[in-house]
Amino acid sequence: MHPAHRRLALIPLACFGLVFAQKIARDEPWQILWACHVATLWMAAGLALGRRTWVEAATLFHLAAGLPGWLTDWIVLGSTTASSVVSHVLTPVTGLWALGGPRFGRWAVPLAWGLQLVLLPLSLALTPAGSNINQARRVWGPLRATLPNHWWFAWLASLVVLGLALTAGAVICRRLTRPRA
Repeated sequence: MHPAHRRLALIPLACFGLVFAQKIARDEPWQILWACHVATLWMAAGLALGRRTWVEAATLFHLAAGLPGWLTDWIVLGSTTASSVVSHVLTPVTGLWALGGPRFGRWAVPLAWGLQLVLLPLSLALTPAGSNINQARRVWGPLRATLPNHWWFAWLASLVVLGLALTAGAVICRRLTRPRA
């Protein structure tokens, strides 16, 4: 990454700040532990410190999990916030810009997957019992009627689905950026 890209850290940092301010105003500060919001802060740190691997992992997380998960939630539940729109769109665009396109190294998938792995127990320990941040307590609402509703199953499903999405996203991006013969 070019050193000039460090200034780009202000974009995901502003997105994180906007979302966090909205969560505080709604008296829901624990909501900032959603993995996509943490990935936004991780991207800001990666850009500020010139850590390409962090930017790759955070961008891939947003493209493979954060953006599709947020869009699915918006479509199924029928509502979202302006801060979520800004954060879920602007953050991955910033990451792609800084990386020069969808180019991810070998550590992007395991680091992005590790983000969810770390956040599941933190979400379970640090959020109210009524919340379901990162599906740490039970499976996603619309699937509860068809899947076991135990925290361990939610964790397993979350990690398997995320692993598949991240791997598929990385493979697709690799094919998109491969030189044509």
